[in-house]
Amino acid sequence: MLPFSYLFALGATLFLELIVALLWGLRKKELLMVIVANLITHPTLHFILLIGSFFTPNIHLTIPFLEGGVVLAEYYLIKNLPGWKQGNIFLLSLAMNSVSYLTGLVFYAIISLINM
Repeated sequence: MLPFSYLFALGATLFLELIVALLWGLRKKELLMVIVANLITHPTLHFILLIGSFFTPNIHLTIPFLEGGVVLAEYYLIKNLPGWKQGNIFLLSLAMNSVSYLTGLVFYAIISLINM
């Protein structure tokens, strides 16, 4: 992934997941935890995909499973938020990552169609 496209993906992920977190009711301190969690998980996921692409041409098939790992990692990182039940935080992590992942799939499909 080119540096600009990676930064765009990171920025879009942060934007989308922060919108979900705001709609969920999180505020300043909690939003900062969402940002920190994403700054840990997003580059880690893309590094795994980059390294994996050297070993298999079908690395994209593992993305849904890796995203499951991201949901769990972000849940673990965010679970200490004051006043939130762990189940709610798991659902928050699942919702944030579902929105950003599905939006990424739509963008990927659109770009693939344009490049045909």
